[in-house]
Amino acid sequence: MTGPAGGGARAAAAPLPVLRIVGAAGVGKTLLIAALTEAMRERGYFVANCAPRGDAATVLTLSTGARVTIERPPDLAALSTLVRSLDPRAVLLLAEGVEATGFPAVEVVRAALDKPRTPPADLLATVTADEVARGFGTTGPSPIVTLVATIEARLLGGESAIAAPSESALARLGRWFGRSGG
Repeated sequence: MTGPAGGGARAAAAPLPVLRIVGAAGVGKTLLIAALTEAMRERGYFVANCAPRGDAATVLTLSTGARVTIERPPDLAALSTLVRSLDPRAVLLLAEGVEATGFPAVEVVRAALDKPRTPPADLLATVTADEVARGFGTTGPSPIVTLVATIEARLLGGESAIAAPSESALARLGRWFGRSGG
């Protein structure tokens, strides 16, 4: 695992993995990024994220909470390098709503029968808007935990070896976003 304790010069030299979170407007991309960020943090990982802004700018949020606005559309390879230099403890860059082939993506769809628009070669996973909302439940297994295990195995170079995040973290996110358990 390359987490905060396994960082250092070796991790800084490696490319920062990028995961795009894509889908139609209003399906829960921002909610999924919040859930993934919290679940990854609970497992000891630091995550940065970026999102395009309507005026051809990109807002980058580092794992420390610091924000940087870049006055150009997102270039994921360049952002990966920038995040690595500004936030060396970050192990992953989540890119919200960025359409760029060649980078893995999780696509959020409205319903289970909806066909994803992401090319199969880039598609890491598909989740429904309901699965994202269920990730904020207070009981039972979470689709977010399963997705984090997939990210660990496929993008962070190892098997999931860290305990699942506590239900309290998921419940706390649920309260923040006005979701109830179930």
